[in-house]
Amino acid sequence: MEGTLWLFDWRPAPAPRAEPSLIVFDCETTGIDFAKDQVIELCVQHGLDGAGPSRTWRIRPSVPIHPAAQAIHGISMADLEDCPAFGAYADEIVRVFATADVIVGYN
Repeated sequence: MEGTLWLFDWRPAPAPRAEPSLIVFDCETTGIDFAKDQVIELCVQHGLDGAGPSRTWRIRPSVPIHPAAQAIHGISMADLEDCPAFGAYADEIVRVFATADVIVGYN
């Protein structure tokens, strides 16, 4: 009816929904044995358009890199000898992944 106040008229209009926070990650490992092999490189890109920030971590493993894995990614133990172990990056990596609404793995 004209001239009446609806019960919900006092509520502000909903804020426009922002795009979900999305990260895409890629990783390289010492091999394909899930029980033994380790991540040696982790790359994260925020968003799909390439305009967002990105971060790459190189990680010194405690196991050798399998020759077949090295043939694919080209990363050697010598390339990683001065890199920190995973524990040095773990908290930072958790914080990056915790900011995302959507996580996309690429490999």
